[in-house]
Amino acid sequence: MRVTHLIKAVGIAGAERHLLTLIPGLQARGVESDLILLVEPERMLDDYVHLMEAEGIPVERRIIRRHLDPTLIPWLNGRLRQHKPDILHTHLVHADLYGTLAAQLTGVRVVTSRHNDDPFRTKAPFRQMLQFLWHQTSAGIAISSAVARFSIEVEGAPADKITTIHYGIVHRQGEVDKKAARAELRRELNLPLNAPVIGIVSRLIAQKGIDDGLRAFKQVIEDFPDAHLVIAGDGALRQVLE
Repeated sequence: MRVTHLIKAVGIAGAERHLLTLIPGLQARGVESDLILLVEPERMLDDYVHLMEAEGIPVERRIIRRHLDPTLIPWLNGRLRQHKPDILHTHLVHADLYGTLAAQLTGVRVVTSRHNDDPFRTKAPFRQMLQFLWHQTSAGIAISSAVARFSIEVEGAPADKITTIHYGIVHRQGEVDKKAARAELRRELNLPLNAPVIGIVSRLIAQKGIDDGLRAFKQVIEDFPDAHLVIAGDGALRQVLE
């Protein structure tokens, strides 16, 4: 089996990191895989391409200069005819739109992954567009039960097309001295050795609910005044949080 993955990326966030696990994992199981990466001119994602290629994954980049770029459809159509995949696996909305339309011209089956319940998906014309695209796909994957419900209730996805598959975590071989690692990290962050520590790891954007985490932590320190909150990540809210 051959699968071509398609994604538009501007950085290495959750969906992009997931592909760094998923695609090499499929390759290791005998599924021939490649990646088409839609990038912006000022964000060519060289580091991401190098990470993929280091895993033996063929990567082709195509510059997308604006959200609406109808030239992508014939270009992708040509690539699908050249690659001859059994499945086009689309990730995120640009890939869903242009990939699905191009696949319709070649007869390639489409599997779409829903990585998020983005607020823009609730509004016209995106809601109607996504409902149309769902009916052109063979199957869909949601990364959580909440995203699956959102896809069904908001995007109009047929429930029998969606399977929930959570992101996997790669287990790194080798023993870790957890006690020593814990002490080293606390020294690095200037945290007391025995104080309770709560961590948030995410992109620093409103959608991740960091404000909810801060409100919850405010309640925690009422009962555990020596508790500490550590937030790791980067994004639009970084300066506000700092």
